Amino acid sequence: MKIRELYKGNKPFAYVAFNYADAKAADELLDSLDAGGYRYWLNAKISPNEKELDQIHRKAKMSAVTVLVLTENSIGDGLVDIVLEHTVEKRSSLIVYMTEEPRVVREYLNELHRKVTNCIVLRTWEQPFNTSNTVRQALSATKGVTANYAEEMYESGMAVFRSASPSVENMNEAFKKIQYAAMNEYHPALNFLGELALRKARAGEDSYSAAVAYFKSAVALGNPDSIYHLGCMIADGEGFTQNYQLAAAYLSISAIQGITDAQFRFAEMLDKGLGVRFDREEAAKWYLAAIENGDRRAYLPLAYRYLNGDTVAKNEAIAAEYFHEAAKDGDIDSLLMLAKLYKDGIGVQKDEEKSAYYFRKSAENGISEAQFEYAMILLGANPKPDKKDKNNAAERAEGFKWLNIAAQERTYGEKPSPDVYYELGRCYYYGIGTEHDGSKAFMYYYKAANAGYIKAREAVAECYKKGLGVTVNKRAAAFYEPKSADEAV
Repeated sequence: MKIRELYKGNKPFAYVAFNYADAKAADELLDSLDAGGYRYWLNAKISPNEKELDQIHRKAKMSAVTVLVLTENSIGDGLVDIVLEHTVEKRSSLIVYMTEEPRVVREYLNELHRKVTNCIVLRTWEQPFNTSNTVRQALSATKGVTANYAEEMYESGMAVFRSASPSVENMNEAFKKIQYAAMNEYHPALNFLGELALRKARAGEDSYSAAVAYFKSAVALGNPDSIYHLGCMIADGEGFTQNYQLAAAYLSISAIQGITDAQFRFAEMLDKGLGVRFDREEAAKWYLAAIENGDRRAYLPLAYRYLNGDTVAKNEAIAAEYFHEAAKDGDIDSLLMLAKLYKDGIGVQKDEEKSAYYFRKSAENGISEAQFEYAMILLGANPKPDKKDKNNAAERAEGFKWLNIAAQERTYGEKPSPDVYYELGRCYYYGIGTEHDGSKAFMYYYKAANAGYIKAREAVAECYKKGLGVTVNKRAAAFYEPKSADEAV
């Protein structure tokens, strides 16, 4: 038998099954397939080992059509039977190539007609025929059936992936089903395999090439999710040279086709002018489209727009509603905004308790501004503590704690606001929430004064005059004494 170059790619191909006693007839058939430019695969060994047998099963599952050289020799051939079992299971077409038709072959052919969805018979002794055209006819006939079966395999596999705690064995079997669907050009399966490959690449377990290949194959079949993924990869320089203009083109196409993630990402690009003309009005339209399709990430940028009347009609009530929605999803900036809205009664009814609640939630999430505001709520405006009121004392101790947290420098170099230093100085000066400590009071007043805080300058001048926490120094007191309300160091 001639040495053949077998197809190894992912596009639809034919599996040619035959008994090696019929090598001459198989060669004639394969010559016709080669002439027609058809992709095919066949078992290259009479007695395959376990690994090769596994490959036969895999290729038989993946093939789009089976071509059987039917003779008395092929009836009962174990390897041929394997291929036919998969053909029946996946309901693909079968082309039966016959050089003779004795009774036993005819009976077996009748049995095949009962089992196989679409069976085309080629009798070489009848009028001349064109094998390539017949294969093309079979591929056309099997297209719908194969597509339906591919969809079934994909959904069956995905059901396992979506289940609560699938076993490793079930996961492996599900993955094979999805692979089969992908091999038969079912684009949701190609997209899913692309997503898996992308996760592995981002985790550093593989290169991006597999994800790119899967997504490109799915895009060629019109999958809008894969268009989105390619757009993001191009924008982020994953597997591609970063190109915002090309990324925006991909994302806009996917957004128009209704992919919610693409609508949000494209809105962001419009908002920042990345790869497209800077257009905040158009960005607002896509943020709104994303919200309508359930993308909750769009609540925050739209909340700020409605609050300020930026590219949308100003509506403080909608702004408050959207900040609430964003806060539900754990956005800490929204917690701070809600605290401010309830404090000032913007878009909501003024409510000091709710304002304090959101300042505390924001403070707990590390927002220094909220930590200061919550501390001030607890400390109160009265500079002199009421030591008889134990509840008041407990609140002020808690407020002092939050003030100290707010005074800590952030890991990324952000320095506390000077009013934080000033209020800490006030706490130490008057013993609010802590014991009186003149030295620490002066230290914090001094920090605030040198950061340009006018009230702190007055406090430093007072300390120098009276020797509170520092040696009396009238010259220094005169230096820090503000000359006007606008003075700054």
